[in-house]
Amino acid sequence: MSIYSEQPPTGAADAVWRITVDGTITYTLPLSPAAQAINTGIMEESTASVEAYIEPETHAVVCPECGADHGLIAEGNWRGDVPLRLLCPAGHRWTPRGADPDFGRGLMRQIILDVSAA
Repeated sequence: MSIYSEQPPTGAADAVWRITVDGTITYTLPLSPAAQAINTGIMEESTASVEAYIEPETHAVVCPECGADHGLIAEGNWRGDVPLRLLCPAGHRWTPRGADPDFGRGLMRQIILDVSAA
């Protein structure tokens, strides 16, 4: 199952989740079209050297006020109609990446899947 699935784990569709994440929450942004073209050239057409391959960057979610990146609490649901909100151990609450609902929904789905798999 992936974050792109329309079908969530059993019981996840309507539930509003409140999950304490033990480790760091990470995300990877998609590559730019130019970077994708370079990687496609390397993998499919051998038009560029392997050294030119561009790895997507992985970022940690951190509290914008205090920089905390562990012990965050995620609140939201699978569908994204309850927007993802994060709470750090110091009590700061925020929505990651502002009001981008697709990012929040994908990140909440990732967190739900991680918990469901455990």
